[in-house]
Formats: sequence, structure tokens, C-alpha cells
Amino acid sequence: MRRIYLSRFIGTLSILLLSCLASVNAASNLNKSEEDKLIRVQASDFAKAFAKGNAHLLSNMWTKDGKFIDENGKQWNGRNEIENLYRQFFKQYGGQPIDVSIESIIFPAENIAIEEGVTRLTKFPTGTMSRYTAVHKKENGQWQMLSVTETPCSAPIPVNNLNDLSWLIGNWVAQNEKGKLNIKADWTDNKSFIHCTYQTIMSDGKKNIEEQYIGWNPAVHKIVSWNFDANGGFGRGYWNGDGKSWNIRAMGVGPEGQLSRASYIFSMVNNDKFTWQSKNRSILNKPLPDTATIEFVREK
Repeated sequence: MRRIYLSRFIGTLSILLLSCLASVNAASNLNKSEEDKLIRVQASDFAKAFAKGNAHLLSNMWTKDGKFIDENGKQWNGRNEIENLYRQFFKQYGGQPIDVSIESIIFPAENIAIEEGVTRLTKFPTGTMSRYTAVHKKENGQWQMLSVTETPCSAPIPVNNLNDLSWLIGNWVAQNEKGKLNIKADWTDNKSFIHCTYQTIMSDGKKNIEEQYIGWNPAVHKIVSWNFDANGGFGRGYWNGDGKSWNIRAMGVGPEGQLSRASYIFSMVNNDKFTWQSKNRSILNKPLPDTATIEFVREK
């Protein structure tokens, strides 16, 4: 009997202990989440102060004996030296917009946090990016930087895949019993964009002209396009492909404000032929059938 009662007691005690541990872990995770937010707010405040050129406010984000080590290994100790460093920079260049991208924050101790990320001076001509490791210490309920170490960080050079569409330059035509569609594609100055003019001539004589600009968006590393209809409609497309076959996810607004969506399948057959088809079409959220595949040939 004693063994039974003892087993029950131990079982009950184990359940209570596990419940307590779960509660402690939940509270700990909640606290870390709140502390994480506070450090991210500080990073945002740092960027605002840097853009305004406020050296004093920036230096106060360090502890009194905090240190800063730049990419070349040079070190500044204490708030006064760090503030003078910022003052000299702002005196020469003025306040600069800075992007602080936090990659991770860990908490090795209750009052210590280690933050890693990348900073980028968005309008500065040289040395625009740096990788950093910041050790934060919580004193009197406030997180401050105990040390910050920067290391060189080179930004990856995005490949401008707009050149993959160079074969499109020229005049193209597609024709069936319903009408004729002519496309004229040219480079703009400096080959920054491809300008296309679409002229549709229906069998009943009706005509429509649409303009399109195709360009490279370095922010998302994708080809994008903008379309403008002569009747007042416009749209935008996001391109995904391998240079010869493309899937264009497009959204548009008609001249009367009607919203439309579609996917365009755009495939190069050879230098003198490509095919086009529209799928997953809808207007005002009402689905439309896919179009037939249209074949375009180059006009000599």
C-alpha cells in the first residue's frame, strides 16, 4: 500500500514540477520576446538619430565604458570618444540615412544580449555596408551597448537579367481570324529599360495601342514591367524565369477602376519566334477562361 501511495505521490509531484517548469519557460520566452522588441526599437532610434546627425544621442546608447571597434580595428573607448567620433563624421558628411538590418538577437544571460546584423548607409558613396556584432547590457532597466565591432561587408552585386530579353528587340507580329497584333520593342537610353508598343487591329477595324516598359528592380532582384493602355488602364507585372521562358504575374486596373489579375506565359522558341498565353485570369474576382497560345514571329 505504501508503495502505491508513494508512486502516486511521486507521479503527482512530477506533474506539478513539469507544470511549474513549463510556466517558468513560458514566462522566460515571453520576457525574451519583450526584451527583443526593446532592442529592435533601440536600433530604430539609432537609425533616426544617425539620420539627424545627433552625436550626443547616439553616444548615450552606449554604456559609460562602452567601446566601438571599426572595420580597420581602430578602437574608441567611452561615451566621450564615441561622441567625438560621430561629431567629426557628421561635421564632414552631415546626417546620413542608415538602414539597420538585424539578423539575430540572443540572450546568453538575463542582462546580456548579443545582436548581429548589417548596416548600410543608403546615400553614402563609399563603405556603404558593414557587418556588426553588438553586445548589449541592461542597466537600470535600460538596454545599452557595451561593445560594437564592425567587419567589412561587401554587398552582392545583383545580376541585371534584363539582358536576357535582348532578343526581344525588334518588330513582331501575330495574326488570326480575329485580328492582328504588332509589337515594337526598343531599348531606351543607356539600355535601362525595354520599351514596347502593342498595336491591336481587330477584324472589324477597331484599334488599340498599349505601352509597356520592362526594367530591372534591384530591390527585389527581379524583372518588372509597367503597362499603360490608351483607354486609361494600367498595370504591373513581376517576372520569373530563366531567360527563355517566363511566368509573369500581373495585376491591372481598367479605365473604369475594375481590378484584374492574370499570369502570362511567355516563351522564346528561337530568335525569330516566341509564344504567349494568358492563364489564371480574373476581372473583379470573377474567373475568366485561359486564352489560346499565340505565336509571334519576327518581322524582317
